[in-house]
Amino acid sequence: QPTVSGFDSVTGWPKVYKQGNDVTAPAQDATKTVNNVTYTFDGWYKDQGCTQRATAEDFRNLQESVGFYGKYVANSAAYTVEYYYDDVLNANETVNGNGTQGERIPYAAPGEKTAGDITYKLDRVETPGKLITSDSAENVIRIYYKGEYQVVYDLNGGTTTSAQTTFGGLHKGDATPTIDDPTRAADDQYTYTFKGWTPEVKTVTGDATYKATYTKEANTYTLTYDLDGGEWENDTTYTYPKKYNEEVEVKADPTKEGYTFVGWMSAEVEVVNGKF
Repeated sequence: QPTVSGFDSVTGWPKVYKQGNDVTAPAQDATKTVNNVTYTFDGWYKDQGCTQRATAEDFRNLQESVGFYGKYVANSAAYTVEYYYDDVLNANETVNGNGTQGERIPYAAPGEKTAGDITYKLDRVETPGKLITSDSAENVIRIYYKGEYQVVYDLNGGTTTSAQTTFGGLHKGDATPTIDDPTRAADDQYTYTFKGWTPEVKTVTGDATYKATYTKEANTYTLTYDLDGGEWENDTTYTYPKKYNEEVEVKADPTKEGYTFVGWMSAEVEVVNGKF
């Protein structure tokens, strides 16, 4: 509460009274506003500290010189403390109170708060130390917290040259960190080419996991016929490209002079009924 040092003399005072006369105290404004703080007149006191209230008897039958001190008391006014998380007001946490005008608006602003699985850290207090004034609409302190979020890149069986794939301590609105495009080694069935991330990488709005996606192309293998000195009639092609897991029906039996063909054999596959 602001303090007032000294007192201003009321216009027309001091006055001289004869001994034994009664004193009529001057009328004062019921309220006055100074620096947006409204005060109400509390009456007259006999001491500068305004601890001894003057009574009607003190104004009667004056016997000696005396001074009276007027006291104004600051009025109360409503104030509001609002809490914002990622710039969104949490109305359930709003504090509505009343305090003495001229005093600071009270509030609590811990450095860290948790809501659900999200940790929020204090970002800023708007107008800390703001004083309560006669205008309740202006008696507002806004406290802002920012959530800390994590972004994870799921390489989906691939690898990357980037040093990290998990990023923490991010805030809403931050640009999402990027990593080098992953590669995925071919397997027996497919060759993989990086296609992109799902979902699409966007500005940080919360925890997020981005999964690598790949186009895949079935591997091609070479099928080779070794006729062991035999031959096909009018056919000299001995190698054929085949996709992985593609069913193959072997070609017609070859012939070899002086020999009878008894079947196909392979170290890699088993031929059954002319197919594998």
